[in-house]
Amino acid sequence: MSTLDTPPFRKAIRQGLPPGSVDKATRLLKVMSHPLRLKLLEVLEGEPRSVTELAKYLKKTQPAVSHQLGILRANGVVEAKRSGQEMRYRCAHVPAQEVLRCVRKIGEFYADYAGGEGI
Repeated sequence: MSTLDTPPFRKAIRQGLPPGSVDKATRLLKVMSHPLRLKLLEVLEGEPRSVTELAKYLKKTQPAVSHQLGILRANGVVEAKRSGQEMRYRCAHVPAQEVLRCVRKIGEFYADYAGGEGI
């Protein structure tokens, strides 16, 4: 009997991720894997912000911020609403917020326990 045929592995395979969730999770992680997009999402968890506010806060150019927001918006991770003459962005995407929560825990782990070593 191969290792994959043992009861724990068969049970894990049966209980596996719901159909389609691996593809969706992979796409979300790819979208979030860019450093500037990750920082944008962290800032956008709070109140909605304009491109100007985001660029100033993150010390990046407006075109760079706009480009990354476009990618996040195209993938449904951020929402944009017009407020006067500007667009205001926010992250209301629950799975992205959960990933951010996990990223914070990973950061805490490396800061507290791993001494910055490893991955």
